[in-house]
Amino acid sequence: MENAIKKNEHLFNENQFVQTRIIAEALTREMGGLASTTEVLAGTLFSEMADGSADVSEVRNYLKNQIRKHEVINGYLYYDGAGKVQVEVGRDPSTTEIMHKVGSSFLRIARKEFRKTGSAPYLTFTYVNSAEQLLAFAFPVRNGKGPRGTVIQVINLKPLFELYFVPVRYGDCCASFMLSGRGVVVYDSDAGIIGKNVFQGLHEEFPEVIALDRRMVNEPEGRAEFRFIDRMTGKKVRKLLSWHAARIGQQKYVVGIAVPDSIIAGTVAESRYIHLFSHGVLVVLILLVIYTLFLRWAEQRIKDSEKRLVLAFEGNRDGVWDWNISKSEVYFSPRWKEMLGYKDDEICSSVTEWQSRIHPDDSQVARELLQKHLNDETDFYEGEYRMRCRDGSYKWVLARGRVYARDRFGKPERMIGTNTDITQKKKIEIEILKLSLAVESSPSAVVITDPTGAIEYVNRGFEEITGYCIEEARGRNPSELVKSSAEQDDIYHDLWVTITAGNVWRGELTNRTKGGETYWCRLSISPVLDGYGKVTNYVGIQEDLTELKNKEAELERLAMIDELTGLNNRRHFMELAAIEMSRTVRNESAMCLVFLDIDHFKRVNDTYGHDCGDYVLKEFSTLVKNGIRDIDIFGRIGGEEFSLILTNTDVHGAGILLERLRMSVEQFNFSYRDIPLHITCSFGFCMYSADCPENLEGLLKQADRALYFAKHNGRNTTVFFDDLPEYGIE
Repeated sequence: MENAIKKNEHLFNENQFVQTRIIAEALTREMGGLASTTEVLAGTLFSEMADGSADVSEVRNYLKNQIRKHEVINGYLYYDGAGKVQVEVGRDPSTTEIMHKVGSSFLRIARKEFRKTGSAPYLTFTYVNSAEQLLAFAFPVRNGKGPRGTVIQVINLKPLFELYFVPVRYGDCCASFMLSGRGVVVYDSDAGIIGKNVFQGLHEEFPEVIALDRRMVNEPEGRAEFRFIDRMTGKKVRKLLSWHAARIGQQKYVVGIAVPDSIIAGTVAESRYIHLFSHGVLVVLILLVIYTLFLRWAEQRIKDSEKRLVLAFEGNRDGVWDWNISKSEVYFSPRWKEMLGYKDDEICSSVTEWQSRIHPDDSQVARELLQKHLNDETDFYEGEYRMRCRDGSYKWVLARGRVYARDRFGKPERMIGTNTDITQKKKIEIEILKLSLAVESSPSAVVITDPTGAIEYVNRGFEEITGYCIEEARGRNPSELVKSSAEQDDIYHDLWVTITAGNVWRGELTNRTKGGETYWCRLSISPVLDGYGKVTNYVGIQEDLTELKNKEAELERLAMIDELTGLNNRRHFMELAAIEMSRTVRNESAMCLVFLDIDHFKRVNDTYGHDCGDYVLKEFSTLVKNGIRDIDIFGRIGGEEFSLILTNTDVHGAGILLERLRMSVEQFNFSYRDIPLHITCSFGFCMYSADCPENLEGLLKQADRALYFAKHNGRNTTVFFDDLPEYGIE
């Protein structure tokens, strides 16, 4: 009898140990979820507001919506860099005063911590007394230049205590409590000790209790028993203790249940008394009755624990299902039904309620995963599939479960599990997949590196443009692979200065392929920053501009070159002439501007056709070009008219050169389709020096008049402008 009672006592204590773990995990998840959401807000919406790109009203509306969705959020305070409140959003006016008291208590510590390199993403503070039990989360608001402000989110723990802790207490059977990592009582059924520290006089009369207090704040979980003298009754009391640690940010909190053994001890004493004063069948019957009653009591406690387990999962927004396999009955929790849009009384306890709602495309996979676990091939059952809602739409759910009862032949009898709505997670995954496909199929080269510049990823566009595959590129710096020359060192220096400062760099440069070919590209590199403004990656997008640059070069060439002869066209010749005039003045030297014309060229076109005329123009251009220096400037002005700039040349030198050119043209054997052609030309020129008052237009007129005189007052001659007679010049 005593062994049976001891066994059930152990079972009861084990049950409480499991409950503390469930509550601790639920608190960790729920508080962690709230903190993660606000951490994202601090890095996005609040940061944009601090930079002026987001409106304050937009931030307020979002925070109000968060407060409406979560009854545990009392409000938010945003402090700017100077420590002044810029945004204040509370649940109601009654929370304003306590919010400011909490914010002012922890702001200085938070700002100091956030200035440190590598500080935590957020800080957790405890603010408790007999009237208020609050948590405060502090988050830094940063940009590329560092901290810009601080967000403090105030959490009211009372709804969580009502949900997780209060249901655990049943008379004197057990009582739940919560301690901070420093020993402050955050929750207890005795409200008078909330806010007090167990190490500062609360348990000074009970050394054994203080030793257990130290174990609880130092060990992540545990079970123990202790005895102390009850102050009210003066009797010695024995308690069974179970605890687990909850992690909320960087802070540790202890969730515990203390169970007095008065009921169990009374039952044991009564059973001993009956054992001493009874005999025979009466003893057996009484013992059986007591044992049956005790088993019912233990079963009731287990059922209560199961209820609290469901409550914990429901509080975490998970739907619970409990499948009695042998009876083909399933308990679906209210949250499980609500997830699909049903009320509690609208779904029966048949397993077909689950099977019939799975999407046809997912049904086979879901059944196979479940069957593997039922066959004991897997330790856990876990699967993702779509389930049909009441309105006909489908939601993605993550189903987890485990068989925890089998018969002596290993056949499963009972299985329990949860369903979690992951529809939003799946949408995000699909968006990420779309983005990945877009990046992978982009014709532009995309490169992702770590903060040191080592390549982590390249897309197919990079492979096609550069010739390097991902295996060849991974771990190497892009400049090692594609940098074309040391002449671009200044560009790369500017690039690194820009992106390491957290800014985007854009520019055009030449790179080199794996085969050694040079190509032009337009490059954009953006730094990726974490919540602290620290660079985690660089993303580079490179567009091949080689074809465009070649077309631009060709257009530029066509804009400067005469297409028939390959000489400078009129516009470009004029530009070069103006530049040479400036250089002549600067160097105090001299230059000559020459007009030359093919004599009687119209007769060639009229007699032999324009193809022959084109032949003469090209041959004439080549002949003259071969007879001048590389530093001289030669251009076709129009038709059969050409012009020359003879740099660093005076009148005497120009006369010698032009006479030699005239004789070369006259003596050259022009022959078109075996037709001999006799071609002559005329020259008119003028000189320009530093003290010459003429501009380019004046020089052109002088050379043109000299050419006119050469063609109309002589044949096949060279005339210098200053040699013209004063009369007859038009």
